[in-house]
Amino acid sequence: MILKFQFLRDSYQQLSYPFLTLLLAAVSLPLSATQVYFVSLDGDDAWSGEFAEPLSEGSDGPVATLKAAQILARERNADASKPREEIIITVRGGDYPIDSTLSLTAEDSGIGPAPVTWQAWPGEEVILNGGTRVSGFKLLAKTDKGSRIPKKARKHVYVTNLKKQKIEYDASIERRRSYSLDNPAPFQLYYGDEIMTLARYPSDGFVTVADVPQDEGEPINEGHHADKRDGKVFTGRHYGAINYGDKRPQSWASYDDVWMHGYWTWDWAQSTQRIESIDTESKRITIGEPHHRYGYTTGQRYYYFNVPEELDSPGEWYLNQKSGDLYFWPPEENFSGELVISRFTEPTLKIQDAQHLTIKGFTIAYSRGPGIRISNSESITVDGCSFYSMGGRPVTIEGGHNCGVKNGYFTQISGGAIHMNGGDRTTLEAGNHYAVNNHIHDFSIVYRANHPAIVMLGVGNRIAHNYVHDAPHMAMRFTGNDHVLEYNEIHDIALETGDVGAIYIGRDYTSRGSIVRYNYLHHLHGPGLHGVRAVYLDDFSSGIVVFGNVFYQAGRAAFIGGGRNNRIQNNLFIECEPSVQIDGRGLSWANHHFDMDHSHYASTLRDFMAAANVSEPPYSTRYPELQYLYQDEPKVPKYNVVENNLSFGGIFLDLYDGVDLELATVRNNLINDPVTLRMTSSSDQDPDFAIYKFGQKKTKAMFKDNVLWKFDKPPYRIVDGHVQLDLDALPIGTGFLPIPIKKIGLKN
Repeated sequence: MILKFQFLRDSYQQLSYPFLTLLLAAVSLPLSATQVYFVSLDGDDAWSGEFAEPLSEGSDGPVATLKAAQILARERNADASKPREEIIITVRGGDYPIDSTLSLTAEDSGIGPAPVTWQAWPGEEVILNGGTRVSGFKLLAKTDKGSRIPKKARKHVYVTNLKKQKIEYDASIERRRSYSLDNPAPFQLYYGDEIMTLARYPSDGFVTVADVPQDEGEPINEGHHADKRDGKVFTGRHYGAINYGDKRPQSWASYDDVWMHGYWTWDWAQSTQRIESIDTESKRITIGEPHHRYGYTTGQRYYYFNVPEELDSPGEWYLNQKSGDLYFWPPEENFSGELVISRFTEPTLKIQDAQHLTIKGFTIAYSRGPGIRISNSESITVDGCSFYSMGGRPVTIEGGHNCGVKNGYFTQISGGAIHMNGGDRTTLEAGNHYAVNNHIHDFSIVYRANHPAIVMLGVGNRIAHNYVHDAPHMAMRFTGNDHVLEYNEIHDIALETGDVGAIYIGRDYTSRGSIVRYNYLHHLHGPGLHGVRAVYLDDFSSGIVVFGNVFYQAGRAAFIGGGRNNRIQNNLFIECEPSVQIDGRGLSWANHHFDMDHSHYASTLRDFMAAANVSEPPYSTRYPELQYLYQDEPKVPKYNVVENNLSFGGIFLDLYDGVDLELATVRNNLINDPVTLRMTSSSDQDPDFAIYKFGQKKTKAMFKDNVLWKFDKPPYRIVDGHVQLDLDALPIGTGFLPIPIKKIGLKN
């Protein structure tokens, strides 16, 4: 039973009948075949844990720690004298400091009819806190500290000393780069649950690389073999140094432990680089090793950080590692005098080789380590949990089956939010993992590129009904087979980068069979080189279906980058430029993926094909076209189909690198774009397009298998940022199928 009769009798004087009724209803538990344990900050690990509050005489009550509750649940599971029961561990509200990982294994598992649930008390916030609260601040202007802090800032900046408060810290700066996620994540400072900014120049935005000196001798990086952006040297070629443009670094007293964060050659790849030395006469910065993977390029963006002289704006901070003095300019005038620094470096919760577990309603915050890490487990659900001010990734699922994250809230995350990898790419067995109905925003705050909100790998997994917005790079990345991405709303993505996809897959012919459907992608930006794509089938991605999506002001909306067997079908495009783009990169700048005699031959595509053993089942039966791909002009983007789409108010189609309407099947589309087609035999950076405008005779001839529809009133409306389509206003016989627009996004 949820409460023993003894508890009801002894607590009657303390708790009103309505409260007890609410208690019974709130936790929604049956009165039989369920064992409940309670955890509370008012508890005692010597108690039974079977009461929600301490008894009046103090003889029993909830336990005080998660570890004690785990021991009780394990003992009940191991008791063979009783039939298995559902076990629920309910944690009362409060701030629970995390000093060690709670590890759940097979001993903590449930079974199908008797699962195990760890849940926060409904209506109370349970914070699993991996940080340390810091106080004792004094206004800097009233002390003799901080000689390097700007004089104008001293009346706004507060200072405290971590050593005097006996607060352990490690704020050493390590190199960060795209694709990798440090463990632990960098030391961070949080105020009002938001990540504050380590003192930097400029306070917002970037400066640019003035020049990359080309010294004599062997370069450290020869640069990209197929790109000479300045017309002189290969892009990224360098000798370990750059030149800066303004005089700001000359005002700093020291360059010791000053770092730079930059998009050094491509606007989709960033890294932090340590300054080894600065020659103020020549304005030359010598950069410490290791160097950025793609080198350094003139005109690329970067900023300096960890510079005490640049603590000049609200929300900035600086920590003197040696003295322990922490300087902070609060983002608001009424400074509370308290903030949080990240501390705990391990996973908050680790679930391994377990099954039938639910983690429900918790808040995990302020940790430098991962939040919840699930591996090789079955039927694990993370439900209704919140993650904020996190350094490590909040949720990781590796291996196993039927595990997922739903109804979650994620914000102020240093990198990505959810990573799931399930299913067997050799046998094509599905993993059935899922990320459903999560709200994820303001992520990739520290790791700016290639750390999307959700990563999905493996076979047969699902991303659905998520609301993702406000981040510098991509929203979702997937690879593998037979995935479903549906009913998601994505906007304000790629705020800082270029050549990026809100939804992205790339460089693997064998990753196919997935469908991207019924998503709403809108207001995408991409200020960097090559802009933003809404759905980016990059580098020969093939066999993907893009069906029934709504694209509104979504940049280059549906993009096929050299791949084949893709279908862009029954989508609604509004004010996209273009709605669809197809290139033949294998015929031009990316032929090094096919030419084995090329000096820069890349074997990635062939390696994936060999690993999948495509001439044998299951690949030979599921994807028979793969067996013959390398005998069928693999450089050529064949068998792509663009059909039954609606496209209004932008550019309908871009064809690059030798692709034409004989190579791509474009049919039964309803088009009303000022520009119907742009086409060139070169790349998308070639300004010499052949342009086919709406209404021209040559355009009508080119698009005879489509309908160029001139209307007086658009068949759609934009209401509060959402699209409403009037199907009855479309010409009869278009064949366009209804899109379930009202079902897109978060479910109530």
